[in-house]
Amino acid sequence: MRLSTPEANKQASELLAEARAIRFALQNGAITYDSAKKRIEPLLKKVNEVGAYISTKYGRKYRKITFQDL
Repeated sequence: MRLSTPEANKQASELLAEARAIRFALQNGAITYDSAKKRIEPLLKKVNEVGAYISTKYGRKYRKITFQDL
């Protein structure tokens, strides 16, 4: 994923939406905490990479998104 393209931003938004859907499934009891966390970690890693790149590009500090932030 190229970090500087608008497609990367859109893809990061889609990944974040997918992570929120997993979190919702956890809250409704469809999956366990451990399985939800394992499924979300790779998604959050990609989202945080894009966010960190954008924030450094514009001279801002990036606050990483964690599992508990969803």
